Amino acid sequence: MGNNRLGKGLTGKQEKFCWEWHKDFNATQSAIRAGYSKKTAHQSGYENIKKPEILARIQEIREELIERSGVTPAMILAEYAKIAFAEIDDYVDFNSEEYLNSRGETKVKNFIKLKDSKEIKKSKLGAIQSVKQEKDGASIKLHNKQSALDKLAQYHDMFAEKEPGELDITIHFDQ
Repeated sequence: MGNNRLGKGLTGKQEKFCWEWHKDFNATQSAIRAGYSKKTAHQSGYENIKKPEILARIQEIREELIERSGVTPAMILAEYAKIAFAEIDDYVDFNSEEYLNSRGETKVKNFIKLKDSKEIKKSKLGAIQSVKQEKDGASIKLHNKQSALDKLAQYHDMFAEKEPGELDITIHFDQ
């Protein structure tokens, strides 16, 4: 459970609830794992998540976990950017070749070939969700580009809804 000290004024179950919350952000499941009755876990979890002292402790634990992880907002944004700006030709080559069909006519066959892993820049690998070898060949699946673009746009307030006539003004003061 990490830190065993009880938060200010919390019972042992409430403290455990605060730690369990960070596993899945589900109040009912957190209550069950913290030792509350399964019958009343939904209500207990709901009540706990509304208490200011429990919310404050959850925030303390969140900050501790973030600090311990070493993950920064810049690192997260960089990973979203890898996904958002990945291009399919970073991972595959599009090729074609001519061939003669059974009637002696020249035809063109198009095909896609996965690039050798040594050809792909290490900085591009984070955009790959999975690679599968199947009987008909290999396939590659990238993480959801649209979702990553949406997260980046949201972070940068690109599509914040404003009231008609509302101004967005930023004032910078030099010290």
